[in-house]
Amino acid sequence: MFRRVESSKPATDSIIPHERRYFPKTEKLALSLLALAALTAILLFIALGQYAQPSADDFCMAEGIRREGLWTHLWNHYQEWSGRYFGNALYAIYPLLSGGLLYGYKFIALLLLLSLFTAAAFCLSRLFLIRMNANVAVVAALTFTAVYVLGLRSPASSLYWMAGSLSYLTANILLLLMVGLMFQLADRQREAKRSSATLLALACVLTLAVGTNETGMLMAATAVAVTLLARLFKGWRMARPWLLLFMVAAACSAVVYFAPGNTVRESTFRYGHDLLRAMQGSLIMGAWTILGWVQSPVFLLATALTAIPDRPAAAQRPAAIPAHEKGTCWLATGTLLSPILLEFPAW
Repeated sequence: MFRRVESSKPATDSIIPHERRYFPKTEKLALSLLALAALTAILLFIALGQYAQPSADDFCMAEGIRREGLWTHLWNHYQEWSGRYFGNALYAIYPLLSGGLLYGYKFIALLLLLSLFTAAAFCLSRLFLIRMNANVAVVAALTFTAVYVLGLRSPASSLYWMAGSLSYLTANILLLLMVGLMFQLADRQREAKRSSATLLALACVLTLAVGTNETGMLMAATAVAVTLLARLFKGWRMARPWLLLFMVAAACSAVVYFAPGNTVRESTFRYGHDLLRAMQGSLIMGAWTILGWVQSPVFLLATALTAIPDRPAAAQRPAAIPAHEKGTCWLATGTLLSPILLEFPAW
C-alpha cells in the first residue's frame, strides 16, 4: 500500500528531480504495462458508451421538463418523489447542456470515467503529498478507474443508464474530491497556513455530495463528523472549520431527509418500516459484497498489483507515518462493516 507522508516541505519539488533515481527500468516497465492495461479497459467501456440509449426514468424526467419547465419540475420532483436535490438537478440539466437526450447519452460514460480518474488522481496526490501528474498518481488513478468499471455488477445500470450513473457514480466522484480536500485542509491546518479557499471548496463539494443520493449523504456526513470528533481532541482552534463543515452536512442532510417526496415514495413501498427486514437484507447483501471481492479475479489482481507503485512512492517520500496496530484494526473493521452499513438505507 501507499504510505502517507507528513512533511512541511512543498511536494512539487520532490517528484521530477528524483524520478530517474527512484524509477529503475523494471519498475518503469511495470508501471507502463499497468497503465496501458488499465487505459485499454477504460477506453473499451467508453467506446461501448456509443451504443447507450435512454430508458425508463430518463423519458419521464425529460417529458416532465418539457411540459412544466426545468425549475418547476425539479421543485415538483422534490415535493412528490425524491429529496436528492443535486442528483435530480444533474439528471434534469444534463440533456439540456449536451445537445439533447439522445445525443448527449453517448458521452455519459466518457465524462464520468474521465471525472472519476481526475478525482482519484487528486485524492491520491493530497493523500501522499505528490503532484497529480506524477507517474505514480496517474498510474494508480488509471488502475483505480479500470478496477472500478471492471468490477461493476451491472455496467448497463451503473454506468450507461443516466438515472443510475448521475446519481451514484457522481456521488463516488464527489466523495473522492471531498476526501482529497479534507486531507488538504488538515495539512494546511498543521502547517498553520491560510485555508479559507480550501474550506470554501470543501463546503461546496460537501453540499453537492450530500445531495446526490442517500448513501453518499451518509458517507459524507459520517466522514465530517468523525473528523470533527478527532479534531476536538486537539483543541477548539483545530476543530472550528470542521464544525462549520459539520453544520453544512447536517443542514444539507436535513434538506434531503425531510423532503416531502420521500413520504410519497415511501407509501409505495410496503416494507418501508420493517426494521428487521432491513437489518437482514443489509447483512446478506453486505456479506455478498465482501465475498464478491474475494471471488472476483479483477479485485484479487488489483490487490496484488497494489504493491507495484508502492516502492517508487515510498522512495520519493521516505519519511512516512509508521503504521499503528490499533489504527490498522480500526481501518480493517471499518472496511468490513461499511458494505453492510451502507446497504441499510436502501432496505
